[in-house]
Amino acid sequence: MKKYISIIVLIASFALSQTGLEIAKQIDEKQKPKDLKTNLTMVLTNKKGKTRTSTLRSVSKDD
Repeated sequence: MKKYISIIVLIASFALSQTGLEIAKQIDEKQKPKDLKTNLTMVLTNKKGKTRTSTLRSVSKDD
């Protein structure tokens, strides 16, 4: 019984699989945002417990 289930799963995986080219085309056709804003904050703590905070803001616009 387990043998038949594994054969069915194997056949289904081949039938539903995608090639690398198909995946690349889907990624290329995917809609992209016109602008993107990101705020990142990093907190570093040393052995003595002293912390230092760094903040990074990233803005990207697609014309």
